[in-house]
Amino acid sequence: MIEIINQTDNQATTQASAPIDTQALESMLNHALEKSAEVLAKSNIGARVVEVVLVDSADMRALNAEYMGKDYATDVLSFPLEDMLGEAESANLDSSFLDSAKLASAPTTPLGSIIINLDLAREMSENLGHSIESEIGILFVHALLHLLGFDHECDSGEHRTKEREIITALGLPPSLIERNS
Repeated sequence: MIEIINQTDNQATTQASAPIDTQALESMLNHALEKSAEVLAKSNIGARVVEVVLVDSADMRALNAEYMGKDYATDVLSFPLEDMLGEAESANLDSSFLDSAKLASAPTTPLGSIIINLDLAREMSENLGHSIESEIGILFVHALLHLLGFDHECDSGEHRTKEREIITALGLPPSLIERNS
């Protein structure tokens, strides 16, 4: 289940940068989540809550600097809940409310958060000639795989392969990894 939080001003300045229809986007991303579950043969993914936060470049730069140590605006970040659980435990914080067993038995278990830079998504979609929704879908699939433990920076191509399969199944343009390779 997708929960979208739009933290941008979402003001249209040109027709090419029309406001995002968050209801339509939520529907599309829920479909992407279901299709990802099919491709990955993980039926329980669809029951997990994925928070998708839309931010502007300034906010993304601040987040990227704070959490990744990189002082520039990136296109997408992902924060798996399991990583947050580990950090809470290692910092000796009270994480009883984040107990893994309790979360696993909850009706809708959170998987994590995906932060998408709406400014860069808009720019890429315009440069590549496809819709902003398609670009957000591509970024979502890329980040979802990170939430599920895939990492293109250190795996043997599994992330790239699964991303390509899901993107193809969704009928989206070439994936993020393929564009950057």
